Formats: sequence, C-alpha cells, structure tokens
Amino acid sequence: MGPAVRQERRQRRQDGFRAVRAWMRELGREREIVQAAHRAHADLLAPAPMNRFIAEPAWVLSEPLDLDQLSVELAAEQDVPPVPEERYAPLLRYWPLGADDKPAARYHAAVTQFDTPPRIWFNGPSYRLLGVERRTDGGFALRVGTTTYWDGYDSWAALQFEAAHQLRETAGATLVGPYRRSLGTPFDLTNRNCAIGISVLTVCLTRTGPRFYLQRRAAAQVATMGGMAGLVPAGEFQPSSAAYAAVHSDADIWRCAMREFAEELFGRRDLNEQRAALVDYERESPFRELQRARQQGQVRPYLLDIGFDPVSWKAGLRLVCVFDEAAYLKIFRGMLPETAEGGLEVSSLHRVGNEPLTGMALDEETVGRYLRDPTITEAARLCIGLTWEHREKLGLSAPVH
Repeated sequence: MGPAVRQERRQRRQDGFRAVRAWMRELGREREIVQAAHRAHADLLAPAPMNRFIAEPAWVLSEPLDLDQLSVELAAEQDVPPVPEERYAPLLRYWPLGADDKPAARYHAAVTQFDTPPRIWFNGPSYRLLGVERRTDGGFALRVGTTTYWDGYDSWAALQFEAAHQLRETAGATLVGPYRRSLGTPFDLTNRNCAIGISVLTVCLTRTGPRFYLQRRAAAQVATMGGMAGLVPAGEFQPSSAAYAAVHSDADIWRCAMREFAEELFGRRDLNEQRAALVDYERESPFRELQRARQQGQVRPYLLDIGFDPVSWKAGLRLVCVFDEAAYLKIFRGMLPETAEGGLEVSSLHRVGNEPLTGMALDEETVGRYLRDPTITEAARLCIGLTWEHREKLGLSAPVH
C-alpha cells in the first residue's frame, strides 16, 4: 500500500470519526439514541415510572429515600478487579488511524488527538461501581473502587459512540455493536470501569411555592449532552483530589453533591482539577452553610432512583434536594446565572442585589411542559416526574406563608 493510499485511508477514518461525533451533538439526537436503547434493552428496564433506566427489580423505590439510608463502602485497592486492555479491542475499528497507521488505543485518546475535546477535560480520580446491595432496612449499600475519569469515559462514552455509529450505519435499525455484545450485561461490573454519575433536582421552597432549577448545558464546554436541559448540579462521583485522605473521606454522596453545588451554582473552579489541599467541609463556604442547614433539617436530600443509563450503561444516582426558604435565601445568595458548564433556566434574571435567582415554578403546568420537552435529559425528566408525584411526602404541596 503506497503512501497516498495510506494517507487517504487515514483521512477517511478521521473524517468518519468526527462525523459521528458531530451527529451525536445535534440537538435531539440523544432522545433518538435513548429510544433505540429502550427498544434494544426492553427486558432490562426498571418498572414504570423508573423505566427510563436499567435496574434490578430490588433497586426500584416506591417513594423517595432519605439520603442517610444510602451508604458507600470503598473497597481496598487489591480487591478491585482490573479491566484487561483486550476488553477495549472491539472498539479499535471505530478510532482514527495515526501516522503509524494504528488506531488510537482508547476513546479519550481519539477525542484528544483527532477532534476538539471539551474545555472541561482532565483525568481526575473517580469512583467505580463494584456492587449495589439493597439492605434489610430498605436502604442501599454501594461498594465502590477507585479508577480515573478517562478509564470510565473509555467505556461509557465509547458505548455512546458505538451506539451512534451503529444507528447511522444501520439506518436506525440497531445500536448494538461488537463492544456492547462483548460486555454481555450491564450488571457484570467486573469487565468494565463503571463510572457513577450524580444528578440532583434542586427545589427551593419560597413564599410563592416550590421552585426548581435546570441547566442548559453549553455544547462546547462539556463532554456530553451539550445543548440539553439537565439537572443542576450534576457530575461524576469523584473525590476532591487524588490524595489518599481525600479518596477515602470523599467516598460520600453528599460531599460530592455539595462540591457540585459549589461548582455549578457558584462558579467555584472544578475542585477535582489540580487541587492539592483537602476540602474543609466544616469551614469552607458554601460547604459550611450546606452542612449546617442539613443538620438543622433545612436541607433535605433524597434518593429518587438508582440504575444504569440504557445507552452508556453508566451508573446513575438521581436525587432531589429540598431547601427550606431560610436556607435557600442564605445559601443561594450570589448564585450565578451562568458557569463554565452552562446557563441556568430560570423564570427571570431580575433580582435585587445579591438575592437568589428565581427558579421555575414546580406546578402542574410547568412540570407538564418540561416532561414533554424533547431537549430535556432523561435524568431530568425522571426526577421532575417523580418529585411531582411524591410532592406531598417531600413537603412541596403548599406554598410557604
């Protein structure tokens, strides 16, 4: 094969790779891919209303679960099964060829070298799901190990890419490709680095009734779901740094959620990005205020759902966090309408001084409108629907007087 032919082959692979990624970013494509996944994995979906995600029957909740009933156990490093490199072999056919005519070894490397990576793009430490146990008291125990963001991304995001590639190649007939087939089932957590996402529906009680917030994700800034309206805050279950003490003390869902609040509502630099010092949750703001408000019952986080995304097989914990008015007015002062990851969807940007921005009314009309919106993420759709369904248990059925 001559140099010109090799160059043409390399260019064709690179162009094809970028074309699939561009197709994935088109508004509305996520919904299309999710619907294909629902068809392909219909036998794995949880019962309604949680049937947007894959879950074991024992994971399904009949009502919101207080976050205190969710525990996390960090496994010792020697007890975490390594994922062999050959697991990624079925994906090599999709990645662009380099100057040596060999494909990129992993998806993150292909994105970095042959496309434009998102602005927020670094290989921070992350937690990996190893098991989910439903306790006898009705709560959950998560068993996790350590991994990195890119190790998780090279599995869940690669499954998204493969799904898009297969749908384009088969004219929408199937998203199943060789990598998905090789993994067998999403419940086998030994053959992939199963990353964990945390999504929070933020609801604030006000004198005019409960209000909630969504974020329209900036397409150029984030790795996935650009242009979609999603929950805020949302992010990876990660420690605040790679330091041994942080990895062990931050294996806590509430601590992760607090850091996401700081980043996405107050514009704090991503705390996982090159931070050496540990986070002082008792004295640093806004963690101090969030901690105290929770201890006083003014902030109440609940688990709504746990399961796997049907496309990426990424594990997800979906929460609702209810703020009483006193905590809302104090903690949300100075909140930003826009941060690095996107802009808040709010009823108005008008405010007096530094007071909180007013969210969207949690009422039947607004909830119905968002549940019909094709540009809302599946996690947001589920959380809004479940929160509305359980509004009496959550204390959201009447305005504050």
